[in-house]
Amino acid sequence: RRPKIDLTLPRLLTLCFIRIMMKIYDLNIFLLVVAMVSGSNMEEERALAKPWYVRDIEIGEIKLPISPVTALALLYGIFCVYQYFTDKIFAEASHILVTKEDAEEILKQMQSKINNDPAKFASLASKHSECPSKQNGGSLGKFQKGVMAPPFDRAVFDKNNPVGTAIGPIQTHFGWHLIFIHKRRLQ
Repeated sequence: RRPKIDLTLPRLLTLCFIRIMMKIYDLNIFLLVVAMVSGSNMEEERALAKPWYVRDIEIGEIKLPISPVTALALLYGIFCVYQYFTDKIFAEASHILVTKEDAEEILKQMQSKINNDPAKFASLASKHSECPSKQNGGSLGKFQKGVMAPPFDRAVFDKNNPVGTAIGPIQTHFGWHLIFIHKRRLQ
């Protein structure tokens, strides 16, 4: 059995109008109509129409102008920045990239000239490297483990390769590298 519904002409017209508004998907007009029919405030209707995760956070009488989704995104961003600056495993290195056919021999000759001197390494990197980092003496700055190409990463973070020395030549998919490790922290 269906319950008896009292449909008067004005009520039927109002329901049809609301249905048309729902079909058009114009939320503002729809909310205005709902507010007019129900006698409530349009701002209240707009707030109730939002899902809980995009509404402002309310704690008792206090209303914070931030949604839970925004709060989570901010917390995640802060966490990522914290991880980036406080990561315990990092290295600071420079490199010389050569992609010629005889690159391995060229880099071995350079390595013997460098004799673990960072100034000589920077000078040779500025002259001979094929990487844009040559403008900074081949400096790659500070980077975390896993950021560079795998063979490059293994060479830089290998405990057997001492800091303050030129290591290589190391081959990656970019070409051949001669690497000078300036700093490294493994824990």
